[in-house]
Amino acid sequence: MTNRILSLFMAVFLLALVACVENSTAKSNGNGENGETSQNIVQPDKPVVHGWAKTFGGIGNDTADGVMVDPDSNLLVYGNFQGDVDFNPSDDEFILTAGDETSAYLAKFTPDGELISAFAWGSFTEAGKIALDSSGNVFLTGRFKGTIDFDPGPGIAEEKPMFQYSIFLVKLDKELNFQWVQPMVSGRNLAVDNMGNSI
Repeated sequence: MTNRILSLFMAVFLLALVACVENSTAKSNGNGENGETSQNIVQPDKPVVHGWAKTFGGIGNDTADGVMVDPDSNLLVYGNFQGDVDFNPSDDEFILTAGDETSAYLAKFTPDGELISAFAWGSFTEAGKIALDSSGNVFLTGRFKGTIDFDPGPGIAEEKPMFQYSIFLVKLDKELNFQWVQPMVSGRNLAVDNMGNSI
């Protein structure tokens, strides 16, 4: 099984799992990370009924590295892609271009799996972790090289790496409007406390 097929399968599995499980409880292994299939065991209080499954991807190495649910039950999918990808699972197209190398993307879907919005930062950016605070603000980490505009809207928030590559921490509001970006030398994990501070 190729990496692309495996990553697309995981994206479908994660989206379908969130959509299908209702009135469930989760047990964690204690490390508090989300979006990784090895971290949580879901135990439904009633039989799981298949709701829906959606797919998106192109001909490159596309991944879904994190899936979160916001306070409005919308689904946020964070990952990487290459080339051109249609992020709209319906008949309409919403195509984003990664550029010459890998690009991180963030896609937002309704609880029924319909695309709300999606954006990509372009080459070279690589997705890391995703976390949400209690208000639905979104925090994203990853790494980048070259000059990158981290504002997905009409504004400009360009940053350059401190070395060949740097880590980034980005905050978006619940509507995915840009708030701020912070380049860092290193960092792998991400957590948000009750006050909305990122760690």
